Amino acid sequence: MLEKVTEVWNLTEEYSLEALVEKIEGTFSLQQDEEYKKHVTWYDTYDWRLYEQGYVCLATGSSWSLYSRDSGVLVKQVKGVPQKKAVFASAFVGTDLTTIFTKLLEVRALLPLQTAQYTLVTHRVLNKDEKTVVRFIVEQYAFEGTEEVRQLAYLMPVRGYRDEYQAVRQALAPFPSQSSCPLLIGLEAAAATTGRHPGDYSSKFNLSLDPDQVARSAVTSIYTQLAETMRVNVPGVIADLDSEFLHDLRVAIRRTRSGLTLIKKVLPEEVVARFKAEFKKLGSVTGPVRDLDVYLLSEEKYRKRLPACLQPGLTTFFTTLQQERQRQQKLLARELKSGRVESLLVTWEKHLQQEDKEPAQYADNPIVDVARKVIYRRYKRVMKDGQVITPGCPDEKLHELRIEGKKLRYAMEFFRSLFPKEEIETAIKQLKTLQNNLGDFNDLSVQREMLLHTLEKLKPGSRKNQEMAAALGGLMASLAHEQQMVRTGFEEIFRAFSHPDNVGLYNRLFKG
Repeated sequence: MLEKVTEVWNLTEEYSLEALVEKIEGTFSLQQDEEYKKHVTWYDTYDWRLYEQGYVCLATGSSWSLYSRDSGVLVKQVKGVPQKKAVFASAFVGTDLTTIFTKLLEVRALLPLQTAQYTLVTHRVLNKDEKTVVRFIVEQYAFEGTEEVRQLAYLMPVRGYRDEYQAVRQALAPFPSQSSCPLLIGLEAAAATTGRHPGDYSSKFNLSLDPDQVARSAVTSIYTQLAETMRVNVPGVIADLDSEFLHDLRVAIRRTRSGLTLIKKVLPEEVVARFKAEFKKLGSVTGPVRDLDVYLLSEEKYRKRLPACLQPGLTTFFTTLQQERQRQQKLLARELKSGRVESLLVTWEKHLQQEDKEPAQYADNPIVDVARKVIYRRYKRVMKDGQVITPGCPDEKLHELRIEGKKLRYAMEFFRSLFPKEEIETAIKQLKTLQNNLGDFNDLSVQREMLLHTLEKLKPGSRKNQEMAAALGGLMASLAHEQQMVRTGFEEIFRAFSHPDNVGLYNRLFKG
């Protein structure tokens, strides 16, 4: 993609290529170069990680090009990586895109958004001396699977002919133009043919509520957004594109269940009871694959914990996990394809949208009042539970505090738009630090239990099982050591969370 494009003409029947050419030829002559054609496919993660960081990725055959989203400048280009329905950063190891993709994609896959037949034609604008003074570029995208064709035109200056460039711009002034980069316009047009637009999905919960909005209306907005998050992730889970589709599905389920537990007396009790049970059941169905994903994604970290002599046993261990994941994935996909999840979401949304026969006690209260009570009640619970944790108390106390902290986090995220942005973000940040410590402790505990369970089931005798037993034993020792370090750090982290400044912040924001 070329540099210094100042405006782009989106060619239509009203403003055709012929019309622009006629205007230019009123002052200059044009000479057309040979057409350049290729098939291009746009790639990004489902949550637009490249786009959000200012990039556009195009693939042609096994050649991949990464451009600046705003200027169209080529950043990196590599060859030899085949296109697939899901392409991970690992596919680019050893290329110039390794660093960028490893950092930005993490565990997400690049997915093909749309493919088009791309045609580029350069018209050289000539002065009276037959010298090229400006280039008039025409790009065309014929999008696959549709009748949609997008044609763009823009000017490229030639050094030393600034006046001529301005003269051509002036000649085309009667035609409305856009200031976006042609590459960005092409991406937006490609996405539109698939019913999407850049940045239309994020795993972060982000909803703007009106402080005066009644609670019943507000929770309908919250649960509706979460239901849509579940719905859009289901196809990616079924296709097994990357692990984040299932992760985001499960987080939306957990947020919904937490909301039904936290936000009391806004929906009818029978509705709350029914759907708490339904979403709990859905959460349990999705659990086995996610648990296995967590271990499989940690393979490299596990290997680094062990000396080389113990690592062979991990190969057998992870092969077994991968086989079990394949089996569980088939069961999960079968359940999601059955239509029961969509039926649940449709029924749930129907209950949310319909008028309650007998409104709940707080249904018509301002949502900001309900939000303060919900958050402050949960905050006091976290403080109470955290203050009684001592170095000698059972691990279960830390697990219970983790769950309470997660509920507090969800509540603040539901209602963050109702409070001053800087202050609510500070409160969430402080909570995240505590959650990270508790989450690490819980993850290590769960991993140790799984390894112990696997070890107990191993049959003695075979060399592979002996190697696996040695590897698992080494891992358990390493994880136990790290878990103790995490627990030791809890006291200082909770002391910061319960600091008077943070207590004052919560009181100002949420205490009624």
